[in-house]
Amino acid sequence: MTARETTSTGRRYILNTAFGGMSWLLPILISFVATPIILKKLGVVQYGLYATILGFISYSFVFGIGKVLVKYIAEYRASGEIEKISIVVSSTFWLSIAFSMLGSLIAAAFATPLVRDVLAIPESEQRIAVVGVYLACGAIVVSMLSQVFQFILQGLHRFGTLLLLTNIGGLILNAGNIALALFGFDMRFLLGWNLIALAAMALTYGVIARKHLPEFSLSLSKARKVPAQLLRYSSSVILYQAIGNILFLFERGIVLREFGAEVASYYLVPMTLGIYLHGATASLLQATFPLINEMLEDKERLIRLYQKATKLTLTIVVFALLSVAVLGRTFLSLWIDAEFANRSFVFLEIHALTFGLIALWINGWSLAEGLRQPRFAVIITAIWSLVAIPLMIGAATNESVAGVAISRLLGVAVTVPMIFYFEKRFLGRAVWVFWANCLVKLAIAGTAAVLVKLLVLKSDRFLRL
Repeated sequence: MTARETTSTGRRYILNTAFGGMSWLLPILISFVATPIILKKLGVVQYGLYATILGFISYSFVFGIGKVLVKYIAEYRASGEIEKISIVVSSTFWLSIAFSMLGSLIAAAFATPLVRDVLAIPESEQRIAVVGVYLACGAIVVSMLSQVFQFILQGLHRFGTLLLLTNIGGLILNAGNIALALFGFDMRFLLGWNLIALAAMALTYGVIARKHLPEFSLSLSKARKVPAQLLRYSSSVILYQAIGNILFLFERGIVLREFGAEVASYYLVPMTLGIYLHGATASLLQATFPLINEMLEDKERLIRLYQKATKLTLTIVVFALLSVAVLGRTFLSLWIDAEFANRSFVFLEIHALTFGLIALWINGWSLAEGLRQPRFAVIITAIWSLVAIPLMIGAATNESVAGVAISRLLGVAVTVPMIFYFEKRFLGRAVWVFWANCLVKLAIAGTAAVLVKLLVLKSDRFLRL
């Protein structure tokens, strides 16, 4: 590759990284505005149910099969195998429909026992919760189809288009939720609006993806030619996401069942902020995955890309965790209220650390998936669950809701050293010196940032006195 091409790729990566980050930023800022309004209008009990069902939409059966399109569109366009793209697109689309429909039908069939026996929702709220699960099942289907089209745009490096569409969708979705909450509608109407908004956005993503990809095809006849490698790849992606879904739902279920919907609100709102940290990092790294698949035959460029992405990940995680430690309680007090902050800050600290550590895995998993080895992600998520679930049961038995959060943290923490194995396995060497150099620089910068934040807090308190 020439110097000009390398420079062009670097500029494109920087630009797409910025687009990826901005596609996350505005919807999250709108969510920050929406959350306290919805929480206060629904009340902590019903909001706990609402947050649980939203998590059900986000994590149950939404397997992200479409992610294979990022890999194969980028890889086939780089290798000149353009004719294979339409087969991959149509196969992925129909696989997504099949799995989402199957998952939704299973969830709908067991909605009542799920609400009554698994989540142990009070009888007075069970009818609302069951309707909520039905609406969530519809959202699962449209979410998976929307993902297919979004991943097509990622594979084409159309991050500017994604930025525009994601921000419009986030604005419409949250504006509707705020309006419904202010007018006194319960969570069923909010979930119904989520379904309508997600369906509209899925259709929009589909139209735009078709416009930008000439090889776009939803043909069933082409889907029957699905490559064996795509099936193997998809099955591993489905499996590791399914394991992660089980852990996520088990955690929410045990909190709601053993400690009640009110405690679940204090637990799940900070957990949502932890997920935002992971989401922010993942959004900024969206541009990395298609490039990995374009550089599979150039190990040195692949290593440099991995180092850039890892440096960005470490910077985000370290400064986010320091901000939580110093400003987290103040933020919760200003965002919602002081009582909520006092009861939820400990969960914010634990969840932020947990999802910060999970974010460190993003680049390793992208390497594994780019090199057609997603089974390694299955191993990692299995370890998380095997460690965390027994510890969660023990914590619930001892009536320690903080112990439930710590259980997930321990499950994730024991796998972090395996990142260096991933580097050795997929890059040919572990980049120890690189990590040490980054951590030393971040320690110095982080210390300075903490001192500045503490001075600001003290000066603010002094002025108020």
